[in-house]
Amino acid sequence: EAEVARAQAACDRRLHSPAAQASKAARRRNSNAKEKLQEAESKLAEMSSKLALLPEKEAEIQAKQAEIDSLQKQLAELQAGPVATERPADTARLADRSEVDAWLAEYDPSKVVAEHFNITLTAKEFSCLRNGECLNSEVI
Repeated sequence: EAEVARAQAACDRRLHSPAAQASKAARRRNSNAKEKLQEAESKLAEMSSKLALLPEKEAEIQAKQAEIDSLQKQLAELQAGPVATERPADTARLADRSEVDAWLAEYDPSKVVAEHFNITLTAKEFSCLRNGECLNSEVI
């Protein structure tokens, strides 16, 4: 029995000796270092896959920027107003707003200026051609 107790005490001394405790601590540190290394490798793989997508994403961004530029150009053209186009000779004179105003000023508002397809149009109805006026269905 005394021999068993001595063997047990020797075993306990070995297990709890500073060298054994240092060995345990080293194994724990090694395990933690392995976990951190695995995490770092995982993050590196994730970042590498994202990095591989950058050229594709850059091309998408450039395409979207070109689309935005085109839309901004269209918007600027629309905001600038209608583009002057060539008109037939008989309507070109009336295209200028000042001439439309002058033409309408010559007529009494109740005077009939056109009559076609059972529709009678007066100078007053043609006044919708002035700037800022709403077109009416008879003139259209």
